[in-house]
Amino acid sequence: MKTSLLVLVAAGWTGFAALAGPLPIAQVDANAQWLLHLDLDAFRASQVGAKIARDRIEEPMARAAAEIKQKLGVDFDWKRIHGVTAYGLAAARPGQDRGVLLLDTDLDVRAGLDAAIAKQPEGNLGRLRLIEAGDHPVYWVKDESYIALIASGPVIAGKFEDDVRRARDVVLGSVPNLAARDPFGGYPAPGPGLVFYGATQGLAEGMPVPPKAEILKQADGLRLLVSETGGNLSLSLAMKTKTPEVAQQVRQVVQGLLALAALGQAGNPEVLEILAGLRVEGSERLVAVELAYPVTKALQKMDEKGGARWGW
Repeated sequence: MKTSLLVLVAAGWTGFAALAGPLPIAQVDANAQWLLHLDLDAFRASQVGAKIARDRIEEPMARAAAEIKQKLGVDFDWKRIHGVTAYGLAAARPGQDRGVLLLDTDLDVRAGLDAAIAKQPEGNLGRLRLIEAGDHPVYWVKDESYIALIASGPVIAGKFEDDVRRARDVVLGSVPNLAARDPFGGYPAPGPGLVFYGATQGLAEGMPVPPKAEILKQADGLRLLVSETGGNLSLSLAMKTKTPEVAQQVRQVVQGLLALAALGQAGNPEVLEILAGLRVEGSERLVAVELAYPVTKALQKMDEKGGARWGW
């Protein structure tokens, strides 16, 4: 069996009652330096996400499900994956591959992985191996990843065994999680309709930035939210700075850049409409840029440009 299929099986199966996709703070390490979360239930329920699913996801997932059924005799349905979370304990850097992936799903990964092992001519000596049995087993996909399964918990996958085992300990409660200490705090609470959450901290410690973006070195953290609510597709980019003075300076720079952009695009009504939906806010050490764009117009633009030109 192809290794890619093994990884797909791992991404699609586990035996636990899912939490329905919101940010799983009790499953993320309190020492996380960066965090990404996609609420797939909210994504599929949103108008933009539903269109992307129809146009770009359903067909390849159906092919994958058919292949899994043929190879392993088990059923796969990507709609039973409710959320995907990734985080790392080291600051995000170009080429950084340390980190773990958590999958919130109510499918039975263990049955799928065990079936995959049974199908291998080498059995448990093949490319996919069970290296720790019990209630919370660990699997190894040769040269690619480790996978840990937890009863009533997420599927955990990562390239390095120690990362995966520590992440398992977080879920099991022996390592502190974000509920105990949240390094990504200090921002306004996310509003309704949240689909994507991304955050990072420690930007000043060695993060390479473009020469024209030196101000980012004064940031203690960034957070990006994407949501769909009230008929709008909303984006929120917030920065925590080292001092209130830096926050004020960043707000002034952003407002100036937006004003210049508006002048430079005076003859482009589409760009002006987007700029009109932007707001620059903040207080103390926080700067936030908010964008609200009508969902109906977003869907129209997607149709006009066509699926092949979405940048996927």
